[in-house]
Amino acid sequence: MIRFENITTESFENVSLEIGPGVACKIIVGSDPLREAFFDILLGRKKPESGRVYLFGRDIWSIREKELLSLYKRVGLVREKGGLISNLKVWNNIALPSWYHKGKKPRDIENRVIDIFSRLGFDIYVLPGFMVKTTGGLAAHEARLFTFVRAVLMEAELMIYDSLTADFDTETANRLILFTREFHLQRQGRTSVHVGSTEESLEGVRADLVIKNQGKGFIL
Repeated sequence: MIRFENITTESFENVSLEIGPGVACKIIVGSDPLREAFFDILLGRKKPESGRVYLFGRDIWSIREKELLSLYKRVGLVREKGGLISNLKVWNNIALPSWYHKGKKPRDIENRVIDIFSRLGFDIYVLPGFMVKTTGGLAAHEARLFTFVRAVLMEAELMIYDSLTADFDTETANRLILFTREFHLQRQGRTSVHVGSTEESLEGVRADLVIKNQGKGFIL
């Protein structure tokens, strides 16, 4: 799913790591700046000085943009600050991708959204008020929550969670972690990657593989 081959940037030196299909993984990067540098590499925002980045077996810097976009459509990405489209209402942010790309019916999307929020312990009767809001006034953890729901609806092969539980109360954080574990197991071969700046930020996450930052590299 993800492979770094001898990656060198300003922040990392000769980093090699591999996360295969079906693996639940957590990556502890050591600091917020390093976490951003890691995502710059993973998301193709910054080309490494040397080395190769592979996603689903494809070198992201050697393929055409159209093919690269098709690869990232197979990824459910939940960033720390969310990632919602600012000029759309919350409901449109959540529903449009699964309607447009997956052909899901609005009623089925609505039922699934209600189910997800119920399992996470939220009062579903306050949801309509949130759904008609634009995203500009949302706190970072609220935007992240709605981005999380959007990613789940897309049923992605590769799920990447960036500081997923930050700023949530303990009970909600535990529910989120449990949900990600159950969701991971619902699809054979699904890979789930939790990324955090510290070990404490990923407390409670069960993983088959743990990757930790050490200096300008990583250790398993």
